[in-house]
Amino acid sequence: MLLNRRQVCLFVALLPLLSAAACSDLKESRYSSMAEARRAGATDRGWLPDVLPDSSTNIREVHNTDTNETWCSFELTEAETAELLARMSLLGQTDLAGKTVRAPGVAWWPRVLEGRLDPKALDQAGMKLYSSGRLLFAFHTGNRQGFMYRESAR
Repeated sequence: MLLNRRQVCLFVALLPLLSAAACSDLKESRYSSMAEARRAGATDRGWLPDVLPDSSTNIREVHNTDTNETWCSFELTEAETAELLARMSLLGQTDLAGKTVRAPGVAWWPRVLEGRLDPKALDQAGMKLYSSGRLLFAFHTGNRQGFMYRESAR
């Protein structure tokens, strides 16, 4: 079967996109619990931080094997959230100036946590941001769900 000129042009135009998708540096995983994540080696390889409590559930993570960036969502009880936040620093508006988070390209990551972080947009979304070293954590006020971003080591 011979391809017509239009089909060849379309194939040539799509080839770079297909190549990029096949060679993606992003890897995504999902765990029902931190115990499952530990058994899978997610903490040993550094994709999930040790600061997440063992009772964390509904864990999703995506990491970039080239840059070592990690995006993670998880759920905790209210008491566990308070305990975790006690070990972190609350970020104010001046702390967020110029801070950016690259979009991971997954549906579960909040849009408000992509690009240059906007304190007003975060406030409107009911999110507070905290830091622990290179880790950035975001929590919805009154919600069990948390998010974590680890920036590139570069």
